[in-house]
Amino acid sequence: MQGVGKMKYNKSYLARRLALSLIIGGMFVSSAYALPQGGAVVGGGSNGNIGGSGNVMDITGTGSNNVAIKWEQFNIANGETVNFKNMANVLNYVTGNTKSEIYGTLNGQNVNVFLLNPNGILFGKGAAVNVGSLHASTGKMTDAAINGFNGTPAIDLSSVTADVLNLGAIRADKVTIEGANISLGNAADIKKQNGDAIAAADQANYILKAEGTINVGYETIGTKNISIIENGVSTEHAIRDYSAGAAEKGSTLFTGKKLNGSEANNINDCMLISDIYELQSIQDNRAGRYMLIKDIDGATTKNWNSGAGFKTLFNDSALKFIGVFDGAGYTISDLYINSSTGKYGGLFGVSAGKIANVQLSGIDYNFTGGIEAIGGIVGYNVGSNGGLAGSVRNVQASGKITASNLIAVFVHIGGIVGTNASTVAGASGTPTPTNAMCIIKDAVSKVDITASGNTNIYAGGIAGNNSYSEVYNETGVIENVKNEGAISVTDSSQAKTGGIVGNNAGQVSKAENKGAVTGTWHVGGILGYSNNSKNTAVINSELYNSGTVTGIGVFSYVGGIVGQVFQGKFDDLSNGGAVTVNATNTGYAGGIIGHNSSTNSSGSFTNLSNSGAITGNVTNAGYAGGIFGENDAALEFEKFNNSGTIKGNGWIGGIIGYNNGGAIKNSYNTGVVAGTGAGALQLLVGGIVGNNNSGSVTNVYNTGAVSADKGTSTKTCFAGGIIAGNKGSIKNAYNMSSVTVENGAIGKGIVAAGNGTITNAFYFNPSTQRYYDYDGAEYTSTEAFNQSFMEGAAASGEQAAWLGYSDGQTTPQLQAFLSPLDVSIGNIEVEITDGDIYTGLAQAIIDKLTAMGVEFDASKIKAVEVKEAGTYDLSSLLYSTQDGYKITIGDGGKLTVTVNAKKPEVPPVDPPIGPSVINDAAYQAALINIQHADDDLRVVQQTLEPEKYAEDEDGRVKIMGTGIKI
Repeated sequence: MQGVGKMKYNKSYLARRLALSLIIGGMFVSSAYALPQGGAVVGGGSNGNIGGSGNVMDITGTGSNNVAIKWEQFNIANGETVNFKNMANVLNYVTGNTKSEIYGTLNGQNVNVFLLNPNGILFGKGAAVNVGSLHASTGKMTDAAINGFNGTPAIDLSSVTADVLNLGAIRADKVTIEGANISLGNAADIKKQNGDAIAAADQANYILKAEGTINVGYETIGTKNISIIENGVSTEHAIRDYSAGAAEKGSTLFTGKKLNGSEANNINDCMLISDIYELQSIQDNRAGRYMLIKDIDGATTKNWNSGAGFKTLFNDSALKFIGVFDGAGYTISDLYINSSTGKYGGLFGVSAGKIANVQLSGIDYNFTGGIEAIGGIVGYNVGSNGGLAGSVRNVQASGKITASNLIAVFVHIGGIVGTNASTVAGASGTPTPTNAMCIIKDAVSKVDITASGNTNIYAGGIAGNNSYSEVYNETGVIENVKNEGAISVTDSSQAKTGGIVGNNAGQVSKAENKGAVTGTWHVGGILGYSNNSKNTAVINSELYNSGTVTGIGVFSYVGGIVGQVFQGKFDDLSNGGAVTVNATNTGYAGGIIGHNSSTNSSGSFTNLSNSGAITGNVTNAGYAGGIFGENDAALEFEKFNNSGTIKGNGWIGGIIGYNNGGAIKNSYNTGVVAGTGAGALQLLVGGIVGNNNSGSVTNVYNTGAVSADKGTSTKTCFAGGIIAGNKGSIKNAYNMSSVTVENGAIGKGIVAAGNGTITNAFYFNPSTQRYYDYDGAEYTSTEAFNQSFMEGAAASGEQAAWLGYSDGQTTPQLQAFLSPLDVSIGNIEVEITDGDIYTGLAQAIIDKLTAMGVEFDASKIKAVEVKEAGTYDLSSLLYSTQDGYKITIGDGGKLTVTVNAKKPEVPPVDPPIGPSVINDAAYQAALINIQHADDDLRVVQQTLEPEKYAEDEDGRVKIMGTGIKI
């Protein structure tokens, strides 16, 4: 078994590291809340005992007044209680990677309790906190600061990203809350420790510090009626009067500050909403500030307004929402909208306000006609010339959106927002640049979207259109989001469909798609189409797709991440989903990008990886590649790798199907690349590139099998281990796999056709088990090949790009993919028997590194086998996988192998043969003794065994020969 110590997966792709900071309940099932786990008293000048039983935990100080505790997680479930006793100040610092969820009781009579969790803190509904003072923060502390805790923690608030949300009851004489954003339920739920209400005079003791928004709910005074048509009948419902007065507001009870503690921050006093009728009524005040106080059941909306359902709020660009709406983590369920009128659809139509902490469950939206923008939460999230920019954060939506019989020229549909950062018609006054960002952040969509009937449908799991406004210099920003809904657009010849965004002109980062994406024209696992030509500084990064991506239609651009890039910069992209293009004319299929346009002159692409299967089924012209289907831009590409199987007809490559002018560097392919002759194009199948037209390929290798089947094609078909058709250059490349051809196709180990230049290129022939360079020179061992290849790389000035193994542990590896790992573990001594092979070196290294607390991925540590006695440098035996480590032996450690002589083999002893059954205990003991004797005795036993016999005489047993006599 491999080491299980502090392991760390080395890849940085989003799939391994996306950590949505959603704080609202129900977004993710975190560790089942239970009493705090993994606690250790580490400082504060006091010892402490962590005890209790059942649902109660008692933490008792045994020394001075200050106690500091590190926790792996700090949660309290409903019905559980944590008590702090016999101390003045206690610091609870969470070192794990999950937020704290408090639904139970936290007691500390006259104790100043500090709870710090950089991942976020939620005091859920039903939580009861009763302490001397409470300091809840998502800031960070160093180990030295924790260990030296003296009652006043040294908290670093410079990089706070997580929020604090309170829906419970807090009793404390002082409260300080610090987070990126803060939301507090009813202000009246925070009182002094003795239960008295806090007043304006206490404001200095109740401090809320956030860099973002601070929302505090309050109760209005008075009611009014709202009329709703239900089941065909107009009915009256009593609701809160949001134009009436109020009880105490948060802004009069709390002090709002920025995280630096010196700047003031506004506290948004939010009116409370408790049912679906009150939710519908907020339409009357577009600048209002609102907060949910409970879950809202919207099932009745299916019977509203003669089947039209809930009326989208603020469905007018001239009267957009500019207030605050805080869902406070509560759920609005089963909201129904069925509309054939209006331009904007969703819970909100048009918003330049602040929307946060909203959960929509089971939405059912149906739109037809002239609708232009549909979102699960907001149709248009916009900016305005008043300097406002809409934001949607910490939200989730599930259910379905159906749009059909659409007649508008453009229709934008998203699981969260229809269009993000578009300045809509109807804004008054002279446009003023705001340099603002319309933001969608920390969002999850589980909304299935189906759309048809328009030539320009932009659909995405998060947003249909993420835009850029030149008028206001506003950029649409989407960050830390995930989609799990299925997105399908049909009957639209010019659709742009993406797992996250259909059409992107803004910035998208930290995004993951798991839903199936199907569309016509431009289709991508993350972005259907991307054009950052108006804001070229934007980098779209950390994007990961695992959903299936399918393109259909006459022309189709399909990519695991982006269907087509017109212009833009991209970094750290990974696809694991199957990508398929089914086009009746021309189709592009890429594990990352379907087609990179020639217009992308200022773009960049680094660190791209595909493991999904890529399939091109194209009637006319097909392009398929592990990373790009086709590249037409003269850019330099760095750190590309593919392990997925690539199949298709046309121009097919492990990295790029057709490369027109691009410079590929430091890249490799391990996936199978297979082509079948069909369509209008000549079949060109290459381990790295199918057709390389004036591009360069430098520092690359291929280990995936390459094959070409000419089939019924009348055109010449080629297969090459590196490139099939080369009109560019190849430098420092090798192919380790087979190249097979059928039905008259032509295959070669490096290049099959073309007049491009080739420098320092090699291939391995599996049939002969030999290496060959392009000129035909033969190398009989990996050591010899490595030496020649590295000499060639040095001559070209590219030696630093490669890690060569002079002892032949493996073929050269690309250093760009390797992380440093020092193996300073001393010497290792082992004994083996002559003829045996020592195979345990890698595991011995893993065990030692694990015991030392080193963070690493054990699966990437490899070692050669040893069978000869001697002392070996560990550096000559260890190596790693390509996505692993550059191993150094800092202490010069060695392996010493001692080979012991092989012991003679002794066959097992046969039992006595005779007519009598021998059951005497002494005889059985003798046999056992004999069988456990040393080797010499067993040899003697073997030679004398025929003399043994047994006989039954007068009830007595005699064992003759070497036996015993009784």
